[in-house]
Amino acid sequence: VIMLNDERIAQLRNIGTPHRTRQERRTVPDVDWSMRIQQMEAFLSEMGHLRVDPNYYMYSNLGGWAVQMSQLHRSWQEGREYIPPEMVEKFNQLNAMGFGFDVFLTRRGEQSWEDSFGLLLQYRQETGSCRVSHHYKADFQ
Repeated sequence: VIMLNDERIAQLRNIGTPHRTRQERRTVPDVDWSMRIQQMEAFLSEMGHLRVDPNYYMYSNLGGWAVQMSQLHRSWQEGREYIPPEMVEKFNQLNAMGFGFDVFLTRRGEQSWEDSFGLLLQYRQETGSCRVSHHYKADFQ
């Protein structure tokens, strides 16, 4: 697990990466349902799918919201939580769009900080940017 300390955050900021604190990444703002649907449609248009990364913070932390929706849906499916009919309709709307309700926080790989930072530097050298696309697949070998 890669831990970010102040020194590592400074390294990231020095090469131009936007860094958000853990609290900023975890906060999911209260956004109107119709706006969330528009954000999901925009994400679908940009990415070609609705497999939202749990750490995707664009669109008012869409990743965190997708985690919340997935957790709520799972609790409802397992009978652990009552969901009012209006929310069931919202689940149906997301399902019809192609959202799979399978976005959950997972543990990161065992890659070291040094290895990951080196890959980021390599990416920046190749592309001129530290904004790594969600579609980018690095060769970790």
